Amino acid sequence: MKKIFAILLFLPLISLACARAQKYQGADYKIPLSPDAKFYHGDTVFYQLNDLMVTGGANALLNYQEADPLHGIQGKMPPDTWSSGYPTHNNYPSIVVIDLGGLYEISHQFIYDHWGTDSVNVDYGTPFHWKKLGTYYENGNGWVDIDTTRIRTRYLKLWYSNTGYQKIRQLILYGHLIGDSLSRTPPRLHFNHAYAGGNTMGNFMGLNTAGAIPPQVKEGIAGVFRNYTNQYYMDTAVYMHDINKVNFVFSKFSAGNTAVKYYFPGDTGGEKGPLLAYTFSDASDSGMGSGSRRIRLPFYSPAFQGVNQMEMEHQWERSIDYTAHPYADSTHPESYDRLSRMMWMYGAAFGKNKYPADSLQYTIPANHVSGLNTTQFVESGNENNGSWLSKERWYSPQAWIAYNSAFYDGNDGRMGNRFGIKQADPTIQVVMGGNAYDWYPYMKAMAYWAYYSRSDHKIPFDIYNFHDYEYVKGKPHSAFQPENYHAIGYHNIRAYWQQIVDSVHAILRTKVWNTEWGYDRNSSLENAVAVIPGVDSAQVQAEWIARSWIMQSFVRGLDVSVYYMLANANWKDYDSAAFNNYATCGLVSGAYHGTPCCSFNFYAFPAYYFQHTMYHVLRNYKPDSILYENSLKDSIYMYRYRNIDHPDSVAYVVWSGTITNKTVQGLKLKTGLPNHIVYDIHLKYKYMDGDTSRLRTDGRGEIPLIIDETPQIILTKEGFSGGELYLKKE
Repeated sequence: MKKIFAILLFLPLISLACARAQKYQGADYKIPLSPDAKFYHGDTVFYQLNDLMVTGGANALLNYQEADPLHGIQGKMPPDTWSSGYPTHNNYPSIVVIDLGGLYEISHQFIYDHWGTDSVNVDYGTPFHWKKLGTYYENGNGWVDIDTTRIRTRYLKLWYSNTGYQKIRQLILYGHLIGDSLSRTPPRLHFNHAYAGGNTMGNFMGLNTAGAIPPQVKEGIAGVFRNYTNQYYMDTAVYMHDINKVNFVFSKFSAGNTAVKYYFPGDTGGEKGPLLAYTFSDASDSGMGSGSRRIRLPFYSPAFQGVNQMEMEHQWERSIDYTAHPYADSTHPESYDRLSRMMWMYGAAFGKNKYPADSLQYTIPANHVSGLNTTQFVESGNENNGSWLSKERWYSPQAWIAYNSAFYDGNDGRMGNRFGIKQADPTIQVVMGGNAYDWYPYMKAMAYWAYYSRSDHKIPFDIYNFHDYEYVKGKPHSAFQPENYHAIGYHNIRAYWQQIVDSVHAILRTKVWNTEWGYDRNSSLENAVAVIPGVDSAQVQAEWIARSWIMQSFVRGLDVSVYYMLANANWKDYDSAAFNNYATCGLVSGAYHGTPCCSFNFYAFPAYYFQHTMYHVLRNYKPDSILYENSLKDSIYMYRYRNIDHPDSVAYVVWSGTITNKTVQGLKLKTGLPNHIVYDIHLKYKYMDGDTSRLRTDGRGEIPLIIDETPQIILTKEGFSGGELYLKKE
């Protein structure tokens, strides 16, 4: 009978009768596991693997379950290793938690020991309440039954405690389910916000900027501006450590740390307003915070690029007051009490709620003024999980959740009153500090820590934010073209970003923004566009940016995308800028060339003109249909947008997704509406609104079409004889 039941358990669906028979008989069997999470549905098994320190190799514990070492079936050597490796960096202690989905009695735990030189620890119990089962010291013996103590648990925790060289290739468990204990409810985070996606291009397209770039340069090129500015991050009372006595300062006059703020150039009525910064004190002094404003004022986000003065003065590595908390644990929200109190003050000052003066710990803006109602979003950091950071500055998923939980609402309100921005104004949206990587394990680990550490089972931010630059490390001008992401397993940028957004929606359950992506021009840089003989890098850059905009806009559920950067680093020309990745991503240069695009001597590259045309033409259009992606054996890409005010008006964007300076001739575009006016708009250097041709469809509703690697936009109305677009050879 045991063999029959063991075989049945490997089937995708377990029959209810047999499963229940095993449950109550208590017969041991090999517990079915794999790296892919399974959830209870009917009678399927339930398990979940969480790599809590994102070592990246934890799947090796469960990805080769063919062996049956308890019964002498050794199988092949498992192919992969969960190893700390050389050199080690941030990922210690390296932790894996397996949620079996129900209460099991475990009788045997086999690991495949592959000549490691250190130890692995095994705990059981529940998250945050673990009991030590034992420590196994590796010696390379192949399959080893590391513990035969019978334990009852739903969760197992395996962890490497130090920077030794551990090498485990597989984990196989034996035991049986206790009764009918499989959970009917997976440990899934609650929704923070519903996400609809499908923004108009006017609301979708954003740009990163830096410094006081004149409004003339920004006019009509994006719906969101994410601006880097010198703005104080925390407080000036660097020698005050009583949390109730710190005087927080929010002012452009404070000593400088780089922060970001967002502009929205028009209100819901579409009115234009100045795009230069209003500081906190400006907003207060001008009365713009009292309800008289006509535009959405910018806010200053504490998304810092450097260190704040308090950290700098004391040489602290994190936003923790180590004088007040000398033994602070970065994985505990309470360690960030100073940050959390500062964010409450921030929300009190610039949110919509008024507070009594005796609850406010700031003098700027104006003495004890609150409820200015100038802030819609804040950003909680910037690339805090970057691999280049020291271990002291790198945020593990657990530390990042602790930090954000303090920042967000004072750890679900458990830190007390006047902690966290949401407790000051629940309507302010918190944008997670941009992830340097879209690591799927990092997302899962954040979900784990948020679910088990917060009573509301919510992630402590409203919008997930990721950055993405794809290139080959060490190889000049190797940026991935938008249509070719095959090096990392995806057809194009749209497909790659779609899996990121889908993962966020499934795991973290929030809205999604991207706030950094871009292409360099300087061909010595890794992030630079491809070198195409006979084509200037400025033209290639402009084409790739335009093509990326179109493909990104068709990522379902991505609400905002923000290109990096409006201007080159240090306002230099592209070939004289600092030789660092991202320094030459700008649409404009600060160097004077005699014929600037507009005032203040900002010379516009082709990408600026392309950007202006796309934003101007498509701002009231929403993504409708993907018609062609790499089709007709000519790498043709074609997408359709629909006007939100006039649904019968459509825009087709078409190009050749190659990097050979290719032209495709002999094509026809059919809209289905005969003898009708069509506007064919070519993105073109020095044409602010594109080079437009007025055409008329023939009796079959067709126009001839010649395309190249620069996207062109065709505006028309759908015909009533079908209205579908297709391409055909003449």
